[in-house]
Amino acid sequence: MRQMDEITERPAARPLPAPSGPRSPTGPVPLIAPANAIPPPADAALLVPYLPAAAPKSSTPTTGQHDITGSIAATLGIANPAPVAAPTPEKVPGRARKRLIKLAIVLSVLLLLGVVFRHSAIVERLTGTGYDSSNPLPTHSFVMPELASADYTFTFDSINVAGGVASHLSQTDHDEVNFTTGVAKLSINSAVSPIVDGKIGSPLVPTPPKEVLVDRQWTYQQGAVATDPWVRTPIVPGSRAAAVLSRSDIRMYQDVIDPLLRSQQPATVVDETRNDVDVTTYTYAFALGDFYESAPRLFEWARSMEGNASDDAPVTVTISLDEQMIVRYLDVNLDYSAVIDHVGDDDDLVETYRYRSTFELTSTADAAATVEIPPNAVDPTTTAVPVVDSTTSLPETTTSVPDPTTVTATP
Repeated sequence: MRQMDEITERPAARPLPAPSGPRSPTGPVPLIAPANAIPPPADAALLVPYLPAAAPKSSTPTTGQHDITGSIAATLGIANPAPVAAPTPEKVPGRARKRLIKLAIVLSVLLLLGVVFRHSAIVERLTGTGYDSSNPLPTHSFVMPELASADYTFTFDSINVAGGVASHLSQTDHDEVNFTTGVAKLSINSAVSPIVDGKIGSPLVPTPPKEVLVDRQWTYQQGAVATDPWVRTPIVPGSRAAAVLSRSDIRMYQDVIDPLLRSQQPATVVDETRNDVDVTTYTYAFALGDFYESAPRLFEWARSMEGNASDDAPVTVTISLDEQMIVRYLDVNLDYSAVIDHVGDDDDLVETYRYRSTFELTSTADAAATVEIPPNAVDPTTTAVPVVDSTTSLPETTTSVPDPTTVTATP
């Protein structure tokens, strides 16, 4: 009954009825029930029992923790109090510290890589450092990496005129160099092709290749016949043979592209692959008379072309650079038809007019690891060492001096 009183609305207290007896001379006297008197019961509201709906409600299976408080509140018909969120557990300080340590390590590695490769082509293209808005080529030099060995070729093409008849002369120098052991093998090949109606024909029978071996002290050349022992001569400092072992034949970006050439816009820029290496190839074009003013460093390398054609003869320069800015391909090509027109057919002397110089770095692997110095080499005697003629002489460089193998030996 107490529970029913608590949930049943009680009417407001009403005043007691006035007495029916004689009135007081001073007015009606209100009658107030004592404090401990129980007021008459109010009319209680009719209790309506809960009956289920005619159509049963669809039940949903309960999977998880059942809310007992919510069920009791729904049974009693009172509002369900809002659930109180569980307190968030405090983060463990150790985890935050580990995350900060990992982040610091990652940032340190990235910073170190940025410092080490700050001058690489990829980083400079991303950051724009070393470039200007008008020309995408770098403005600084690059350090040559430590190369264990190299395999490369020099090819020189010339117009040879003898008795007024022009022919094509091609000379290829294939160098296999092991910089670690300090040995190298130079294979020299040459071929002559006829020129018919201003066009170069197929090569005639080439001369047998000649080989020269080089170490840090000697150059070695085969005797007059295959059965003769190899003859050794002291290497000359500053000679072509000495340059082979000094990596000077391998060129970097700054060795071929000087500020004057860089100031010119390349005719084409192509990304391609040479000898399984990704390179960017730049092509420039200018007149022969402007060669020195356009590319003075390349002019020194190919200055044997000077005066071999008219000043307006076209010259094409092709340079391929890998991501380390190593020159993988270099070609300076003067139009050979302009050379033929310049020479004419009335030259009775035997002259050679170079019109093309090409360098190609085939690989930087251990290609020269198999180069071995012949154990039966002997010192020069009164017998003359075979002379390497002018058509098969060693390629020219900016520091070339006559090679000792081209000089007749004396006792």
